[in-house]
Amino acid sequence: MRLARVVCVVLSGLAGLLVAPAASAAPGTVKVLSWNVCGNAPSTTDCTQAGYTGKIAANVSASIDRHPGLDAVLLQEVCAADVSRLGALRPGWRFQFTPVWYGRTGDRHRVACRDDRSTGKSRGYFGIAVGVRSTHVSFRHWYYSAAPTWNGWHKYRVTQPLLCADAADLDTTFCGTHLTPIPAQLGSGSGRHDTTPAERKVYWRIQDQQARGILQRVGTRGRVVAGGDLNVAPPDSTAGAAIDPNATVPLYSGYQECDRSAHGGKRTGAGTYQWHGGTGRTKFDYVFGSKSATMSCYVTDAHVYTSDHRSITATITF
Repeated sequence: MRLARVVCVVLSGLAGLLVAPAASAAPGTVKVLSWNVCGNAPSTTDCTQAGYTGKIAANVSASIDRHPGLDAVLLQEVCAADVSRLGALRPGWRFQFTPVWYGRTGDRHRVACRDDRSTGKSRGYFGIAVGVRSTHVSFRHWYYSAAPTWNGWHKYRVTQPLLCADAADLDTTFCGTHLTPIPAQLGSGSGRHDTTPAERKVYWRIQDQQARGILQRVGTRGRVVAGGDLNVAPPDSTAGAAIDPNATVPLYSGYQECDRSAHGGKRTGAGTYQWHGGTGRTKFDYVFGSKSATMSCYVTDAHVYTSDHRSITATITF
């Protein structure tokens, strides 16, 4: 009987050791980089890496290395080949590419990127991408409505995507997007003209609808990060105060933006879009997170020659 009791005690202890350990808790802080890499511009004047898949992938990978502990990247104006090459450079990361659509309703089409300037090879379609330092990721995407039918310049009749990555081990959803740009001119050939206030207002409404779509699709509960090139200046900045509706207003209401605390709570931040010729810069790029999160972000003061945008890196503590 004594031996039996000893055996029972030993087996009971082994049973406790054989229980699977609890899953490790998600980190309290995540870091996210968002960058419009200007990967398919027709000229390399403002974007020296445009058209070079090798340079784009290497520069994004180097940016990841410059920010230790980075968990996710949100990329805009990239090509499928750029993202594929980047994935090969970053073992342990998962990347997903989603193309932009152009054209009239019923005649929409994806746009092929310019061939690689170094090799002459195809770079696939043009669009956005999200990458996460995780192997337990699932991706999903949606498309916003296209630009209005009165727009005669097909280049800007755009159907933009919203791409999200649900990272199980980080317990966080990372979403990247690129809102429809407002063209400086409309029409084609001799019919081109500078956009009027009324025409710009139509685009502001489109951007506003797209931004509200982020809130509707992603929501505000849990650990959420959403950002990208929104193509609009923040509402409390000089450049954004007159924009009505301003697409960032609903996002500022639903989320916390990473640069807001550094500017006394105002809805503004460091400039990220570099105007042609180096004449100045405006904040077009944002990283939003859950309202209860504590956020900060970094934008370099140095001019970036590889793109017409400077990257923005956010640290989010949930």
